[in-house]
Amino acid sequence: MTRPRGQIVLVILSATLTGIMGNTLIAPSIPDILDDFDVGDGGAGLIIAATSFPGIFLAPVIGLLADRYGRRNLLVPCMLLFGSAGLVVAAAPSFSVLLLGRFGMGIGAAGLINLGVVLIGDHWEGEQRIRLIGRNAAFLTAMVALLPPIGGAIAQAFG
Repeated sequence: MTRPRGQIVLVILSATLTGIMGNTLIAPSIPDILDDFDVGDGGAGLIIAATSFPGIFLAPVIGLLADRYGRRNLLVPCMLLFGSAGLVVAAAPSFSVLLLGRFGMGIGAAGLINLGVVLIGDHWEGEQRIRLIGRNAAFLTAMVALLPPIGGAIAQAFG
């Protein structure tokens, strides 16, 4: 079954957004998180790295696995892992569990942005492909700018 291209674009943008949420949305809350777990300022780097680090090694592997097993067969588990690990983070009783959950989020996020670009390549050609890759990159950049203030507003409202 072929999906309308509008639905595919929504999947691509959702994957892109989810892939960057792990760090950009929580950045304003990091000082509060460190305070809650009684961790020094050095813990901020661990919070960010725990989510970013898996992508260094897994993004290329996820690309190969997507070629072998299909985009959807990797995209859905990446989304589910990101969300499940996010629940672990939200309920983390200790800083170690928080880092472990964020590492799981990083594993889930590792393929999302890459798979979005792969999906563009699968469904568009020529000028349309170039245009959509540019729009996806612009969306990513806009979200990197917009998510920290949104995260700050959420933290301010709900603590």
